Amino acid sequence: MERFYHLWLGHPSAAWIAIGVALLALETVTGSGWLLWPAAAALAPAAVSAFWLRDDIGAQWILFAVASIALTWLGRRYLRHWPQTPHDMNDAKKAMIGQVGQVTSVTDHGQCRVMVGGKEWAAQTDGAAPTQGQRVEVVAVIGGARLQVKPAG
Repeated sequence: MERFYHLWLGHPSAAWIAIGVALLALETVTGSGWLLWPAAAALAPAAVSAFWLRDDIGAQWILFAVASIALTWLGRRYLRHWPQTPHDMNDAKKAMIGQVGQVTSVTDHGQCRVMVGGKEWAAQTDGAAPTQGQRVEVVAVIGGARLQVKPAG
């Protein structure tokens, strides 16, 4: 333990950077978002111990704890409302919602065929039967091969 203490006193900034990198590595494995802030907070004692508090390990840990709590609180409070992408580009069903197409043929009871994104799809409406050539908006994907549409407007 004494050897570790002497190593720490010799290079406290390097030790804090190593702690930050280790926390960042754990964050990439877990993906929780909770270890990102302590990883960033490790830079505070690393910077301070380079010039000041070099011999006071307890003060460095207190600084790390305070910085971790402050950064976690700030990050969770202000980055919670960060704009998200409207849909997952790899999820074809979600990508269809909101797209506008055109009715190519009409069958009975609100059933029709629509051209959306260069492909023809089976579709159905909630209300009145659409007319051929009418513009419609995709509301939902039913089952994976049928679209729920409404008149575009």
